[in-house]
Amino acid sequence: MLTGYVTVEGRESDALEWFDKMQLMRDRIKFDEFTLSAMLNLVAKLRVECYGTQLHAYMVRTGNDTDGYVMSSLIDMYSKCRSFREAYRVFCESKVEVDLVSKNTMMAACCREGKMEMALDLFQRLPKLNDTVSWNTLISGDAQNGFEEEFLNFFMKMRDSGFGWNEHTFASVLNACSSMRNSKLGKEIHAWVSREGVISNLFCGNMKYADLVYATIECGNSFSTTSMIVGHSSQESKAEAIYSILEFLSADLRVLPNSSVRKITTLTST
Repeated sequence: MLTGYVTVEGRESDALEWFDKMQLMRDRIKFDEFTLSAMLNLVAKLRVECYGTQLHAYMVRTGNDTDGYVMSSLIDMYSKCRSFREAYRVFCESKVEVDLVSKNTMMAACCREGKMEMALDLFQRLPKLNDTVSWNTLISGDAQNGFEEEFLNFFMKMRDSGFGWNEHTFASVLNACSSMRNSKLGKEIHAWVSREGVISNLFCGNMKYADLVYATIECGNSFSTTSMIVGHSSQESKAEAIYSILEFLSADLRVLPNSSVRKITTLTST
């Protein structure tokens, strides 16, 4: 129940109430790593560090600070509450051996804080603990912090190292291209996407990714625009579908495809 309330948007107050009830029954209900991780995730979501500090004190007092999964949640909580120093202290002083999850969590915290040298040091110092998430975290961090040369370098190294690109990799790079208004690079990335066959159909299912590709590579033709209209319509995103239609018309592409005309009829009649 607690985890359910934490993960569902808008049910944070219910999660807090449920946790209060659990505290009243502490003689019968023992807080385990799942309880603590769920509450730390809630604190990270709410960005209320004082709650997290209390949970941390409870963990130390009750000996619950020896679980790797909980410690990773603790690092993430402090980082998202803008307390990087505490996050790093927890990572360095942890009684738990550094594992893949805790290392990736600390790398993400470094990237969030703009401390890319620290993130790179963790990445290079613990190569056996690197996975696709590690690579994506580093690429995303460089991209978000404006290090164009670095993220492109790691983007290519990721492929050469045997780790496959996925939609998260491309989304990070395309987002950076969009922020830097570098449509030329965006088109090159899109070509890599198609050539590598990582994503068979960019406009199927993941519409946030499709929107990002569409905006970055400036692919305003009848096929791509119709794909956007159909994609948004299939996911009941009426406003976004209509916006795509209006964008198509304003681009002076002259002829609106029959599939788009049918979508207009459907959308305006519902």
